[in-house]
Amino acid sequence: MVEVAVIAFEGISLFHLSVPIAIFEDATLNDNKLFKITVCAESAGHLRSANGLAFDSQSDISAIETTDVIIVPSWDPSTLPSQKLQLQLNEASKNNKMIVD
Repeated sequence: MVEVAVIAFEGISLFHLSVPIAIFEDATLNDNKLFKITVCAESAGHLRSANGLAFDSQSDISAIETTDVIIVPSWDPSTLPSQKLQLQLNEASKNNKMIVD
């Protein structure tokens, strides 16, 4: 099974967060799930979406260490990721993990 991490962050668009979850969660072959989805954030815990809806992330970004695909949906290009997230993504790239932004 391919493991996919979707990185959530404060102010994320719920639409952009939900699309990769829906696509990968519904993918099956002969009634077998093809992907395991993990939604993670810089720190596990409480986040607010762009429209104010609150939700909790159960995993922090260390979860990307064990995934095959990392999705960073709708990141604002004028905002730099934290140094911690940059390091995690650089390490993932060095380990030939697929990063989708």
